Amino acid sequence: MDEDDLKRRTKRFAQERRWAPIYRASCRARSKAEFMARLGVVEEEAEESEYWMELIIDGGLMKEKLVEPLRIEAHELCAIMTSSRISAAKNKKLARKAIELRKRAIKNQKSPIKNQ
Repeated sequence: MDEDDLKRRTKRFAQERRWAPIYRASCRARSKAEFMARLGVVEEEAEESEYWMELIIDGGLMKEKLVEPLRIEAHELCAIMTSSRISAAKNKKLARKAIELRKRAIKNQKSPIKNQ
């Protein structure tokens, strides 16, 4: 699933929910930190949506067969956002390590030009 597929999925599920536009905004984040923070908000909102749907089912406010598919979708989207946020954090750490290794390699290089 690519970024556009996920945008369509969240939009389809969350026509009137607050977190679909937050996900779209996370795709335009100015930094990895901002991206991860926004995904964290989306994750929380999806989790809250799932919670409210559980309460609706448990309270008998609506038939379970109507609400359960939405609850499952909220759960799956929450899992996707969690996985994406964790992957982004790992990638950020790997990028930092790579930069640090490059800096060390540059410091430790001997100049190929010898004094004459």
